Amino acid sequence: MFIHRRSRVAPASLRRLFELAISATIATIGAVGCSERTAAEGAVGAVQSPMGLGFGGGTATSAPGPLPSLAVDGFGRFKSPTRLAMGQGDILYVVDTSEGVVAKHKLTGERVGTLTGLKRPLGVGLFENTGASVTVCVVCSTHGVARLARGCERGWSGLGASKRPLKVCHVEKVSRPRVYVGDAGDGSVRIFEGDVMVGALGQGEVEFTQPNAITVTSDGVVYVVDSAERVVKAYDQEGHLTATISDLGDGTQLGFPTDVAANEALGELYVSDFNARRVVVFTLSGAWVRNIEAPPNDQGDPIFFRPAGLGITPTGNLLVVDNALGAVAVITPAGALLSSIGYREGRYWTGDLSLPIDAVSDGKRIYVTSNQTGRVGVFEVAQ
Repeated sequence: MFIHRRSRVAPASLRRLFELAISATIATIGAVGCSERTAAEGAVGAVQSPMGLGFGGGTATSAPGPLPSLAVDGFGRFKSPTRLAMGQGDILYVVDTSEGVVAKHKLTGERVGTLTGLKRPLGVGLFENTGASVTVCVVCSTHGVARLARGCERGWSGLGASKRPLKVCHVEKVSRPRVYVGDAGDGSVRIFEGDVMVGALGQGEVEFTQPNAITVTSDGVVYVVDSAERVVKAYDQEGHLTATISDLGDGTQLGFPTDVAANEALGELYVSDFNARRVVVFTLSGAWVRNIEAPPNDQGDPIFFRPAGLGITPTGNLLVVDNALGAVAVITPAGALLSSIGYREGRYWTGDLSLPIDAVSDGKRIYVTSNQTGRVGVFEVAQ
């Protein structure tokens, strides 16, 4: 378990507080609107993430008493953890942007692999329906009479007199996940089969400017958020561009999209619009449906202000990671607030998270990248 307490910010008048704190919007890569405050003003400092997301310091206030931590666990010693993806077998993919890798971890925190060969990785998405049934030879009882499956030959194990025959016991399905990784270093989305890089989407390098986030549907459609270009691009399994999503249907466009999540049961695609302080809903084919404005907390203030990351729970609810408030809201697809991380007892506080970027759920717990602490926080809240 980890607890890291910093300042606490009162929820009252949050719109005014953060309008003062964020003096300019993000328009280009790495551009961060931050206000400078003196120590006498109680500044908490200007913070910037490696993804071009960030916020300025607000005026810190003192809470009447300590708040209990919501974190039940946490792991990692990352330089700058950003995006997450949850794989089969409870494998968590963690993008470490400054380190230039995608680390694979068990949910207990143990690292089990690393994707390398990247320059500046940002988004990550998984397609895991590519496994094929293959014959697996295993050692059976030496006295058994297992029948050899077609394509598998009898072999030998051991050395010298201890050699024993191998027999085939069963046929297994071995899955080699296809992993898509956005790389801002060369403007590409690289494709890995297992841990081996095998190609890239589109023309490869310079296909994108800032591939901040990726999600993949069960039929292999890949959605890539290009934040700098203010679009979401869709690709089929063969890597062909099939749609460019940005139009809100009224002549306006996405302001600064940061993440994308798909709810296939509802046929909806959710895009966090960082500058516009909303989540935009499209059909999976890219037609605008509606906007989700931030629901209020118990003080009447919006529960999210700068949405940087999105996630879908197994029950179909939406996780909205707020980069500025240091909070995660759990809302329904209609926008109703269910629960939150980083907001309790009428107060926001930065004890459990510092510059969170992304969140995923396994149905029991929520995993959140805490960029400035170099950790993945693990939380138990209603979802």
